[in-house]
Amino acid sequence: TSSSQPVNSNGAETDFPKDTIKVICSWAAGGQADVVCRILTDRLSQELGVPVIVENVTGNGGQVAAIEYMQAATDGYTLLYTSDVVQYLAPRVASTQYDPAQMVPLCTTASNGFGIIANVDTGVTSLKELKDYADKEGMITVGVTGKTGAITYELLNTLFKKMEINAEFMVFDNGPAVAMEIVGKHIDCGIAIDPQCDQYVQDGRVNYIASFLEDGHAVEGANTIPSVASQGYDITCANPNMLVAKAGTDQAILDKLVDALKNCQSDFNAKCLELGYTPNMTFESDLTDYLTELDTLYAGMAAGN
Repeated sequence: TSSSQPVNSNGAETDFPKDTIKVICSWAAGGQADVVCRILTDRLSQELGVPVIVENVTGNGGQVAAIEYMQAATDGYTLLYTSDVVQYLAPRVASTQYDPAQMVPLCTTASNGFGIIANVDTGVTSLKELKDYADKEGMITVGVTGKTGAITYELLNTLFKKMEINAEFMVFDNGPAVAMEIVGKHIDCGIAIDPQCDQYVQDGRVNYIASFLEDGHAVEGANTIPSVASQGYDITCANPNMLVAKAGTDQAILDKLVDALKNCQSDFNAKCLELGYTPNMTFESDLTDYLTELDTLYAGMAAGN
């Protein structure tokens, strides 16, 4: 841990941090995003020498947490663990009650791989078979973790529009809840969030029919799940979550947070890989370039709504 103190905008040293830092996590405890958030906060706490605690605030794909975060002070003691979607896609497709300009990205953390899993009783194992099944049924039931502006909804909604599938979307608290509804055979299909569904694939309790990753999704002990693109629909997405601070926070505090995050990177990456997650930490100019690319992607997605 660095012992040097940052210098604030007035040229005076500041003793940040001297108290507990709270990270508002935009998703439910136990889900992939929450696990990755806690991997990061544990290491950030060690680096900064103060407690870094997580508060889960769920709802509408991260938008509820973003609304709460608008009340945070600009002192670096409350951070938000959110998604690029909350900042760049949701405001394009819905009326939001938060200001994305108030979020200053410090770093991305890990990329979410998404896909589609189906109830085994449907017999569906590919997008073509899903289309045939939907045409026969007239309407399919689909599990997602949010509606307009949530990436799980926007991906499936965009795909099903291209496929001309009628879908009734049902919102659940998190990815594991969607998976359990499909394992329980209560709905036809839903969003898969890697690697949380891998065990169900290995056990034969769901059919993983398509991945939104460009190269598909590899499941240990099973065949690689083919991509959506390879099945005829040009939609790819590897959605990164990120840690943000409030706009107006002193630059010296932001710099100290970024330096601490950089020092966490090696341990963070190793733990993510150990648990089967895909670390994707980017900072500063690399972060800006990456988010600019994603902003362009989401602009195209929003135009299709």
